Formats: sequence, structure tokens, C-alpha cells
Amino acid sequence: MFDALTHRGMVRDNNEDCWMAQTIWNDSFLLCGVIDGMGGYEGGEVAAEIARTTIIDEVVTHEAADNILMVLEAAVVKANNAIVEHKMKHADVGHMGCVATVGILDLNENQLFLAHVGDTRLYQFHQNVLQKLTFDHSIVGQKEDSGVLTEEEAMSDPERNIVTKSLGFERLAVHDADYLDLGVFPLQPGTQLLFCSDGLYDMVTSREISSVLQQETGVHEKSRQLIDLANECGGKDNVTVVLVQLFQSDSSNEGDATTVPTEGAERTSKELDTAREDAEEKHCSPKVGEEAEANVNGDEKKNDDDVLPQARKGWRHVKTGRGLLALVAIVAFALGVLVGYLLKVFVF
Repeated sequence: MFDALTHRGMVRDNNEDCWMAQTIWNDSFLLCGVIDGMGGYEGGEVAAEIARTTIIDEVVTHEAADNILMVLEAAVVKANNAIVEHKMKHADVGHMGCVATVGILDLNENQLFLAHVGDTRLYQFHQNVLQKLTFDHSIVGQKEDSGVLTEEEAMSDPERNIVTKSLGFERLAVHDADYLDLGVFPLQPGTQLLFCSDGLYDMVTSREISSVLQQETGVHEKSRQLIDLANECGGKDNVTVVLVQLFQSDSSNEGDATTVPTEGAERTSKELDTAREDAEEKHCSPKVGEEAEANVNGDEKKNDDDVLPQARKGWRHVKTGRGLLALVAIVAFALGVLVGYLLKVFVF
């Protein structure tokens, strides 16, 4: 089941967002994504639409592709170059561009193939845990992902909308190193995938997103609630969501942790080796952003199910700091007692 909604928000009078949510090749494959245009009346919505149509046209021409990740990468690169070519012919939209998060779901193999550039996002919601699978190509997003800023601080930062990567500003070749984040993600039955533009997460916290996704309602109702929340909180930007609900399987092992083969965050060496072996067997390299936390220990998960991995790291840091302060206090007290005893013996 999947659903998509977009809204111009409560401040803007045009909508530069667009989305994709459709079956491709056959009923076992879904193409989903969110594209956020940049450039306002100078053509943000034009860039987004060029990207959307180019990606769809390029993907559907490859019937049941053998290397889905390569097809997706080529489609996004072609979209980038199409925007560049349009700008060369139309000087009035010379500043337009867009950011995009696009995925192809293989429902038979329970896999997601992902291409990402910019600050649109993909979240995974599984067993009441919300994980951000993409990493923002933006100044503030990078600070948030690294723990320099909290989620609340990032939401109100004045540099929030400054992106470091986008589509439409330089011609790319397929396989240009590190420009696109690419990855293959295994999926668990019952998982919800949320593609969204920054108009959602700039207004709505991760806890509020989780509270909507954990409800026993349909994908359309959840999508509508997320849009409404963003607008109720100010609606300062266009807001778009694409929500996919994977059917629960009675034979699935719900005890298995969701693994995310992306680069850079803390996971055990055994988990990383397994992820790399799985990727090699499928002839693809896990390349998305940083290594996302897939497993948290039982105690943390029990107490912090609706908190993002970045927030859990911060909580552990606070606990460590309190323990250190307690140790310093004990040592200082012991030294004070010892000094008092020595003064009593040798002075008096």
C-alpha cells in the first residue's frame, strides 16, 4: 500500500515540490520519491518536473532491470543533465535546480534501491523505531547528523535551507564519484517508508512523525495527518510526503533487527561484515551517506523506541558525563577526609 500528498503550505503561493509513487515493470516493483525544486518563480517547479518526468521515463524503459541501482543512478544523472540543458536554453530560469530522494522497491526480494542528493529525506519506521536512512547534503543537516545541533536547534537554524549538493548546476557523468548517495537496503515486513521534503521535518519533530506512523490507520490518513501537522505548525514551506506500508508476513521473524547498509555510524564489526558480504553477493556497493545505526541494545530500545539514533547517542553522552561528575565528587571527598586526618595527627 502506498499514498502520496503534497501541499503548498501556509506561506508560499506556489508549490515547487513533486513526487513519484507508481508500479513499474510489474506489480512487484515500486518507484517512489520526493523532489523539491529550488529557485522560486525562477523555475524551481520547472526543475522538479523535469527531474520527475526524466527519472520515470528512464527507469521504465529498462524492463525488469538486472542492476536496479545502476539504472536508478543513470536516471538521476540524466535528470540532472536535462535540467542543465534546459537552463542553457532559457536564461530566465538560470538559477533553478532541485533536490531528490528516489527509491525502487523490489517487493519480492524485500529490498530498497536508493538514490539521494540534497535535503529531501527517507525515514524507515519499524517496530515503533524511526530511522532516518538518508543524510542531508546541507550545512545544518550535517551538524544535526553529527550531533553538533539537536533536532530542535536544527529546525530553527537560519541556515537551514542552504544545501551543499543538488541537481541542475553542473553536468554529471554516470558514476561521478560521491556526488549521489546510493545504497541497497534490506526491508522487514511491516515496515513503513516515508519519503518527504523539508517542509515536513522543518515543522514536525521525529516524535510527532512517529506518533502518526504508529497509529492503526491507513496510509492515506497518515499522509494527510502529516501534511496537516506541518501546516498547523506554521507551514513555512511546501510539504510533500510519500508513504509506503509493507505488508506484515506471518512467517517473518520479528526478532530480527533491521540492518541498514550505509556508511559511517556505529555498528558491530560482525554486522558490518554481514552487510558488506550481502552487498557483494548482489554486485553492489553500499554507499549511502554514513553507516546508520541498525541495532540498539535492548535497554536503550525499551526506553527510547521513538527517538532517532542521533538522540540516543546524545542521551548516552549525558549519562557518561553524570557518572564522571559523581566519581570526581567521591575522590574530592576522600582527599578532604585524608587531609583532615593528617592535619589532626601532625599539627595538633
